[in-house]
Amino acid sequence: ALMWAAWSGTLGTVKMMVRHRADATIANRNGCTVAHWASSGGNLAVCEYLHDVIGVDFFEPNHGGNTPLTHAVAFGRAEIVEWLRNLRDSDDDDIAEQLAQDFVGWTGNDRRRMQVLQLFNDDYWVEGEDDGEDEDAAADRSGSVAGDATNIY
Repeated sequence: ALMWAAWSGTLGTVKMMVRHRADATIANRNGCTVAHWASSGGNLAVCEYLHDVIGVDFFEPNHGGNTPLTHAVAFGRAEIVEWLRNLRDSDDDDIAEQLAQDFVGWTGNDRRRMQVLQLFNDDYWVEGEDDGEDEDAAADRSGSVAGDATNIY
């Protein structure tokens, strides 16, 4: 249940479950942890709470070798990709970048997938520069995308 709450982005529910001793260290049969689910869901506040307050590891791969970063890439969660890449110098940046390139090709240059791919371009982020994202893009980025990623769970 904690994994679903993390994926859905309901921070209040995640906090309540943790207060009532929900195990934040368990993994499903594929080795996906609450970090994988939260990264796929795309709610930064949930991810930060799980990492900063609970101490959830956001760099542990599942049984298929996919990390929360590769899950965020697969679901087009640009904000989570940026946060994870800034959190530490990730070992799976090359894998995540290739996955981002693949998704752009597979989805016909989907706007969210293009935003994620741009995060891997060092010249993309210039301090103080507006990212040009409009409200529709933000809504697309934060919306549910169930079923639009490969079988990573």
